[in-house]
Amino acid sequence: MTGDTRYNPLPARVAVPLYPCPRPGVRFVRALARGHHSPVSATNQASQHLAELLRVASRDIVFTDSGAAALTLALRAVRRAVDDEVLLPTFACPRMFDAVQAAGLTPVLCDVDGTGNIDADDVRARLSSRSRAVIAGHTFGLPADLRALRDLCAEAGLHLIDDAAQALGSSYQGKPVGTWGSYGILSFGRHKPVFAGGGGAIVRTGGPALTAPHTAPAGWAAGAGSVARACLLDALRSVSSSLPVRLRLQPVPSGDVTEVMETAVARVDPNSSLSWVGAAFLVDQLARLDGYQRRQQRHIARVRAAVEGHLDLRFPHVASGQPVNFLALRCSPERRHDMAAHLARRGVETTWLYYPLHRVRRYTHVWVNRGPFPRAETLWTRTLCVPCRGWHSDGQVDRLIAGLTTADTQRSVTHG
Repeated sequence: MTGDTRYNPLPARVAVPLYPCPRPGVRFVRALARGHHSPVSATNQASQHLAELLRVASRDIVFTDSGAAALTLALRAVRRAVDDEVLLPTFACPRMFDAVQAAGLTPVLCDVDGTGNIDADDVRARLSSRSRAVIAGHTFGLPADLRALRDLCAEAGLHLIDDAAQALGSSYQGKPVGTWGSYGILSFGRHKPVFAGGGGAIVRTGGPALTAPHTAPAGWAAGAGSVARACLLDALRSVSSSLPVRLRLQPVPSGDVTEVMETAVARVDPNSSLSWVGAAFLVDQLARLDGYQRRQQRHIARVRAAVEGHLDLRFPHVASGQPVNFLALRCSPERRHDMAAHLARRGVETTWLYYPLHRVRRYTHVWVNRGPFPRAETLWTRTLCVPCRGWHSDGQVDRLIAGLTTADTQRSVTHG
């Protein structure tokens, strides 16, 4: 373990991963059998399931190669001039920034509110005559203030892009997240609420017509390989966190946050669609979503009870029944690395999540510099995301809670 607090300590052996890969179920096997004879049937079924969840028409759902590709397509559809600007939060996934660039628009970074989502008042302060769209991501899976953002966009004549990559299955004021703007953006990658081996989708809810990507290859490799790879990596990391790296099955594990963010290469391929195997897995996982969310609520309640009254941790404001994609505890900057290292020694994986985009050197020459971003600066130094998904077992949550509740004891022994 390094004492350099830029690094997120990793367990030598991962007992409680942040994102265990959900195992395929009987529905997946059935969907594969149907898709083998008619690949389009798997995609159609996935589209129907999503439409029912989001309360939209299935014809308004367009599958893509990834969530970043979906965002790129949506932004290209609203672009009108070479100097058009898009406002997005600085505390966000770097692939959001990459998608803005891939679409040929100029990023304008904005500060965030207390939840980590783009702040409507800060957006208003940064509007210009070149503003064309606002991207509302849902950091940690917690919904942004979509009503305020929608009203602001309507007043200013802008498109709202409801990027629900982290929030599929959530609602805001009774309306599904992903349906509040001109387009909704979905992602089915490993770190998202619903995993399908990759892929994404656009939900068209009022924006200009889209050119649908071409159909993905009908063979097995395009989807089955991604699922199998995720399962294999889980198994190898449970033995040793470095084993997938030594076998050259994945890049160097997360270390220096700046380095990771700056060297990450986003996959933005808007020209292909979700594979039918991925669609079959998506059907399976959507059918399990209610069960995952109920189990997660039990886990959240247990972690909340453990954290309440803790000297060094603060539980985020999560409304009753609200699913999350990351359970982002708050920790003092001075204690965050020690807490993560303590959990890592017990096999519990954690993450800092995002490094603010305005701090990433490979972006500083392309975004419109209108800082400062005080709330984003405060948030990222205090965030410690811990495992708490509906895919986790009760035993894994027991191990997490034991690590959280023994941290103060460990500190007194170490520094006593």
